[in-house]
Amino acid sequence: FVGFEPQGAYVVAGPPKSGLSSAVRWMAESLQRALPGVPRVLLTPRASELSGLPVWTATVTGIPQLKEYLTEKLAPYYTSQSQGTVPNVAIVIDRFGELIGSEADAALTEAIKQVRRNGHLLIAAGETAGFAPSGFSSLLTELKNGRAGLLLQPQPNDGDLVKTQLPRVRAADFPRGRGFWVANNEILKVQIPEVE
Repeated sequence: FVGFEPQGAYVVAGPPKSGLSSAVRWMAESLQRALPGVPRVLLTPRASELSGLPVWTATVTGIPQLKEYLTEKLAPYYTSQSQGTVPNVAIVIDRFGELIGSEADAALTEAIKQVRRNGHLLIAAGETAGFAPSGFSSLLTELKNGRAGLLLQPQPNDGDLVKTQLPRVRAADFPRGRGFWVANNEILKVQIPEVE
């Protein structure tokens, strides 16, 4: 069993049908059980299958709405210092790759900096290919600086998302829901449970 510290910025990435939505749901439900008093907010640029889950304190859909909510409603949470190891807020962003270069890019970059600096939690989830923009992205650079995440059905270069070199793998060894958990300079092979 692998737990995770509810502080910092995490990448959750994988190819289509890798168990990505199940992994995000598992993390959100784990947070709800472990820290029921911490608000859990889902931000997504467009409709998401995660939106209807009963684990969210709030769900915001649409890039302009997401940017406004992030800067006006969530900023007081993530710009203040956490209470020890308990974050003031847990922000989950689905379809993260669609936000790179969007009108919310700068606001998200600042939010990730503040979350990491002040001991809160941000989970950036999406298909691995979406984390590979053409050209430089300060948003993606800031996220990668967290050096932590869950890489489902990883390919050799996927370690770049968490600034870590992954061990060689065989695709056959990574069915749906299996991947590498990277945190604290450790790489662990994990299997995420399927959730209904």
